[in-house]
Amino acid sequence: MTEDALYEPTNNTHHQSASEPTSLAPQWLANEYEAGNDGQFQAAYQALASIGVWSDLPPGRAVDVGCGSGRLVEALARCGWQVDGNDVSESMVLAARKRCHGLPVALNVCDARQLNLTPRHYELVTTCWMIHWLEDVLPTLQQLTNAVAPGGHLVLQWSCGQPRAQGFALRDTLQEVFDRPAWRNRLKDAPLAMYHHPLDEVLQFVSHANFDIISTRENIVVGGGENPQSLRRALRSAAFAAQTVVLGDDVDLLIDECLQLLVERQALQVANTELIARLK
Repeated sequence: MTEDALYEPTNNTHHQSASEPTSLAPQWLANEYEAGNDGQFQAAYQALASIGVWSDLPPGRAVDVGCGSGRLVEALARCGWQVDGNDVSESMVLAARKRCHGLPVALNVCDARQLNLTPRHYELVTTCWMIHWLEDVLPTLQQLTNAVAPGGHLVLQWSCGQPRAQGFALRDTLQEVFDRPAWRNRLKDAPLAMYHHPLDEVLQFVSHANFDIISTRENIVVGGGENPQSLRRALRSAAFAAQTVVLGDDVDLLIDECLQLLVERQALQVANTELIARLK
C-alpha cells in the first residue's frame, strides 16, 4: 500500500470528503477536543487493555467509529493493527490524518447514523463516548455488531447509560438553561443533543446479536474536571462542542449557568458506561 493510499477512503465505510458539508452534525473543533478530553482517551485505552489489545491479542483489522482526533486510532496502528476511523467532524478527521501520517490507517468523514460497514470484517470494533449523541442508536448498533468478525471484540463506551426508570435529570436541567431568553435564539442552530441509552437496553441488543458479554461497567470515573477550569475545558470540548462553535468564548457563561443549576438540582451524574463483548 502506498502512503497516499493510507488516506484514501476505503469501501468499508460510507464517507464524505473533507470538503463536503456534513448535514445535521456539529462540527466539533479538534483543538478544543484535544485540550479537554485526555480522560476519555485514557478510559478507552484501559478498556482495550482489559482484553489484551496492547499485549497478547493478535493485531488484525479495527475500526473506531467516532474516532475524534485519532489518538486511539494512532495507538492501535502503532501496535500493529490496520485501522479504519471515521468521525462526523471534518476538523477531527483532518487532525487524525495529520496524527496518523505514514501509519496503516484510513480515515473518513462519516455520520455515525449513515454507517455502511462491511459485515464480519473487523476483529475489533470500537466506539467510545459517541452513541449518547445519537437519538436513534439502534441502526448504528446494528452496523457495529454486524461489522465484528467471528471471535472479534466490540468495545462500547458512552455517557447517559443509567436505567430508564431513573429518568434523565441531566438533560432536562441543561435544556432548562438552553431555553432561557439569554440563550434561546443564540442556540437555535446548536440545540442540545444528548440522549439516554440505558445499559440494559444496549446489553440486550448486543446479546441478541450473538455476542458473549465479557464485561460491563457503570458510573465510570473519567479523568478531567477535577477543578472548575478543567471542568469547563472538558465541557467546552465535548458536551458543549456544538455550542462552542456558535458562541465562542461566551460558551463559558452558558456552562457556568448550567453547572450552577445542575449542582442545585443534584443532577451532575453523567452515568459513564462501558460494555465489552466478543462475537461467538
